[in-house]
Amino acid sequence: MKRLLIPFASLAFLLCFPLLAVEASAQRGTANSGAVIRVSYGANSRDFYAGACGYGTANWGGTPTGRLCASAAWAYDITPDSLCCDSIPADQLKDKIAIIRRGVCAFAVKALNAQKAGALAVLIANHYLDPAQNACSVMSMGAALPQADQTTIPVFFMSRQMAEYVDAALKSGQPVQICIIIPEVRLVNVFMPTSSKQTPVHQIPVDTFGFAARLANTSGVNRTNVVLRARVLTANDSVLFSTQTTLPSLADTVTQQDVNLPGFYAPELPIGTYKILYTVNSDPVGGIMPAEGRVETNFYVTSNLFAKDDGATIAYRPGSSVSKWAVATLYTTNPKVKEKYRVKDVEFAFTTNSSELPISRVRCDLFLFRIKDDVRADYSNFDATQFESESFQWVGTAGFEANASTQPFALQKVSLIDVNSANIGVNLDNGARYVLATQYSDSSALTFHAFDEDLPLPAPSTMVYTDRWYLGGFQGGPSAVLRMYMDLVVTTDEKPLPETVMQVLPNPVMNGQLMLQMGFERPTDATITIAEMSGRVITYETRDALTNDLLTYPLPNLAPGTYLVRVATDEGTLTKKFVLQR
Repeated sequence: MKRLLIPFASLAFLLCFPLLAVEASAQRGTANSGAVIRVSYGANSRDFYAGACGYGTANWGGTPTGRLCASAAWAYDITPDSLCCDSIPADQLKDKIAIIRRGVCAFAVKALNAQKAGALAVLIANHYLDPAQNACSVMSMGAALPQADQTTIPVFFMSRQMAEYVDAALKSGQPVQICIIIPEVRLVNVFMPTSSKQTPVHQIPVDTFGFAARLANTSGVNRTNVVLRARVLTANDSVLFSTQTTLPSLADTVTQQDVNLPGFYAPELPIGTYKILYTVNSDPVGGIMPAEGRVETNFYVTSNLFAKDDGATIAYRPGSSVSKWAVATLYTTNPKVKEKYRVKDVEFAFTTNSSELPISRVRCDLFLFRIKDDVRADYSNFDATQFESESFQWVGTAGFEANASTQPFALQKVSLIDVNSANIGVNLDNGARYVLATQYSDSSALTFHAFDEDLPLPAPSTMVYTDRWYLGGFQGGPSAVLRMYMDLVVTTDEKPLPETVMQVLPNPVMNGQLMLQMGFERPTDATITIAEMSGRVITYETRDALTNDLLTYPLPNLAPGTYLVRVATDEGTLTKKFVLQR
């Protein structure tokens, strides 16, 4: 999907450049991305959609029209193996939808083998071998291979969750039918309102969510009462926010119509997993109910992790030959925070083509830049001409060298050094913009950096440097895996508040739930931080107008031990220890 340009997220410029990818290439919005894949067996039926926990699509192969329904079957080649990298016996898959495992050979090779054996469509199942992916990870599939050009049947990539449902259906002993349904009104693109996929709990109120989508009428007839809806949901589908708009009609000639939905959502959410869900539907035509168009993706509120991704699905490098290139992510800190935080540890991921560059030989440098305050919000005056931009203040750095144990796509953690003090960790300014970058040089320029190819985040989010900085270089949606963790700057009280401001009830904490009795004489804005004794943040949040409030913090995943809890205000700080017992 391409990033949708709408008023509240537009930029003055969006630049792009050629890219190479490992195993897959960027999806550019195929017709199949709006399909509903319905899996039915016995009395059971479940619909899967494009995106997290559902499926990814190919930018090659065929496109179903209306509904394509057929029996499902695992495909086996002459080995026999469900990888299907060798030819499949003739007519084994005649008039069936083939289920094939990911791995070993290219997606296009698998798909063409299935097509030759009579398959009407192919679903490729994800596996558990990639440490950077989870049960909901999906990929889009591209291939500069002859087999891709010869494939005329639809090809989809199933998340593990979807693949396990299909596999369980096939093992039930009942006939399994899969229907690929193209909605009459399709969500071509949707706008992802979060600036990061994973956001620290104190930071999430900085994001103001707006919603928009691009629609297409694929039914061949005019549609009436087209209802477009966007919702923010909890992990168990409770609705936190909902907005919708109705188009009285959508002509059969419409292939792209941008629609902004009314209202904004200012989130103040506890740690957890959340969803953005878009749906579109319309009136029946000729008594036939239309299939609902649907796109869903997750976002996360974390304790101390800033990340544009929730797991790598692909890896990229510049498509043209370069001796040095860099990729970066942009993060903004909360201006309301009363505490002082720093970044010590950062994470990133990459892979290589082993025939070009053994992964153990990868070397790279990491940089943390603060964007200067005079750079406009739309970046129209950003200096993109050089890596160490005049719009940057260089504040942190680190070097990385891979070794024999380094694995493809595995997260690598390094500690930043403050370039001014030479201390480990870089202090952050509240309300400031930071760019975390990885630069690959010389032979390491052949490295493929890891990305999450889910819905696109508002640009600039991921930035790329080759001959200059490209702030909108990845318009197809990928977000670089470049993460940073937050720590307390100090764990002592330089300007202590009265002891009565915060009481730990009880201490030791016996039931995994920390209770704090606050005691301010007048309404006070404060930041509450729970941390390890080292200062590593476990969770933190901002609170407005605290007086005599009782605050509760569940700590279900913490090991028994001694921890810090700290309150920070404009007048000072108060830090106390508490003991957690199980």
